[in-house]
Amino acid sequence: MISTALHIGWSYNQRNAKIGIAENAFLDAGAEILYIINLILALRIMRARQAWLGWSNIFTAFIWLLVLLTGISTVMLVVVVAQSFLALQTNILRINRDIELFGLAWLAWMAFVPLLLTAVALVLPRRNYIDKFGTGRFRWKPIILMTASTLLTLGAGWRCGTTFASPLQQIGRRPWYFTSACYYVFALMPEVIVIILYLAIRIDLRFHVPDGADGPGSYSGATVDEKDPQWPETVYLPVAVQDNDGLGAPVVRQDFLQVDPRTGQYQLSRPQDSRHSTTSSLESRRGMQYQFIQKDAIANFA
Repeated sequence: MISTALHIGWSYNQRNAKIGIAENAFLDAGAEILYIINLILALRIMRARQAWLGWSNIFTAFIWLLVLLTGISTVMLVVVVAQSFLALQTNILRINRDIELFGLAWLAWMAFVPLLLTAVALVLPRRNYIDKFGTGRFRWKPIILMTASTLLTLGAGWRCGTTFASPLQQIGRRPWYFTSACYYVFALMPEVIVIILYLAIRIDLRFHVPDGADGPGSYSGATVDEKDPQWPETVYLPVAVQDNDGLGAPVVRQDFLQVDPRTGQYQLSRPQDSRHSTTSSLESRRGMQYQFIQKDAIANFA
């Protein structure tokens, strides 16, 4: 909003370089905050779906390195843009342009990184059960983040592409991508839409994680082992009683789901039928407590 207001003010007073410097500074700094927020949200989704990767020290260090480099790039952009308005030496202007091109390319990459990480978290086979966090259904969280990242990537790509384009001549018709309409649509509107989206869906609640979360299962409050998660290895299904076609004692069959050690998925196991000749033994078998798996978990792992 501040960038838009400064841009409108600059259009009415184009000789005021201070307004132009402030407008460019707020534009770059505001976008950087959204990039870092999306990167942190992508890290949470990765940790929820791919705990072996998301909670690894190397991956965590990689994320914070991206955050550090993004902050450095933003400071460099603000400095060189301000200096470009005031410097007159050709060599300094050339250096400033090179740094500006690098900084904008880096910010465009940072706008795309959350989209890439979320896609990787969804595509890779899961080794653990989803460590759900926040409010709302988990399936909507990647959709929301990927939508926001796509919009921000579009805006950052437009700013980067127009900067890499050849400088305009003083006379002649401007290309369509240098018009004021494109500037507002691609440079400012994506960020405004993302901010309104995050406010509308209450991102502070939907992506909330408990304080002190420091390992697999800490988002949902459960202890999750990547090889043996919170779900049991063996899940017994309801007892099936057959009369054996009247040829003998009733047959009690106990089917169960068991984790395949090779794939980590549930598979149906059907042991040999056990026969009970007395009614009392049959009734005691019926009275045993069996553990049932949730219906949605069977759909995911069966």
